[in-house]
Amino acid sequence: MKLENTKDIDMISIQDEKDISNYKFVTDSFPDIDKNLKFSEEGLQLFLKITQDINNKNKKDGAKVEEVFNKKKPVITVSLIVINVIIFILAFFVADTKWVFETFALNSEEVIIHNEWYRLFTGAFLHAEIFHLLFNMYSLFIIGSQMESYQGKGKYVITYFFSILSASLLSIILNRGDSVGASGAIFGLLGAMLAFGYHYRVYLGGVLKSQIIPLIVINLLIGFFSGGMIDNYAHIGGLVGGILITNALGVKYKSSNFDKINGTIVALLFIIILVAIALTLVKFS
Repeated sequence: MKLENTKDIDMISIQDEKDISNYKFVTDSFPDIDKNLKFSEEGLQLFLKITQDINNKNKKDGAKVEEVFNKKKPVITVSLIVINVIIFILAFFVADTKWVFETFALNSEEVIIHNEWYRLFTGAFLHAEIFHLLFNMYSLFIIGSQMESYQGKGKYVITYFFSILSASLLSIILNRGDSVGASGAIFGLLGAMLAFGYHYRVYLGGVLKSQIIPLIVINLLIGFFSGGMIDNYAHIGGLVGGILITNALGVKYKSSNFDKINGTIVALLFIIILVAIALTLVKFS
């Protein structure tokens, strides 16, 4: 095979492992390469050693995968469901329902003009009626239980509340109306599932293609054709936020520190940009 335009390409010719030491650019990049190529064993013993090393590596990788996918108790998910149910009962059967929604629901005017930024989070724990609550809590249990198990409790909590924040911010920018419900956070968990599943696509690739992605697309389409009854901007904001924060937090045994640093920068920039846009809306309100 004839190679052309090889002026900027470094090439080596190796007949034996000793030849590697003749190429300084190789030894500079891989200073211990000659040590890794030295074996005291020969013949069948060398073959058995290499085979054993491969088996040990496979066992270690298998143990890591088993640790990640081993089902854990969804303590945080159940706690979030209980909190949502308690708040629903208090709002509709104990407190003044109208006052609760007027004070805590997500509303762009109240957030932007009156600086009631707490609504970015409190609105995600209110639900308009019983079926709204039941549908969201069922979705949260199914999706949240999986992500809590995959991510671990700490990362899961951060993902949930970051998704609420990103969902609420995009909602007050584009929806400009009242909004309540946990669906923005749930879409964030779906986004987290996408990011996690990409790294473990050998195991979850089929599930992503056949279940998660169609579920996201169908729900977004329903939102677009709902005539404004569904806050689809919150869903999109949560979805994007879930993907970004998962990259920032990292996927166990898959993400490098470099990946997590880049992910953190992108996630923070996303929130900063949304906040900046929301603040500029004050001038035009």
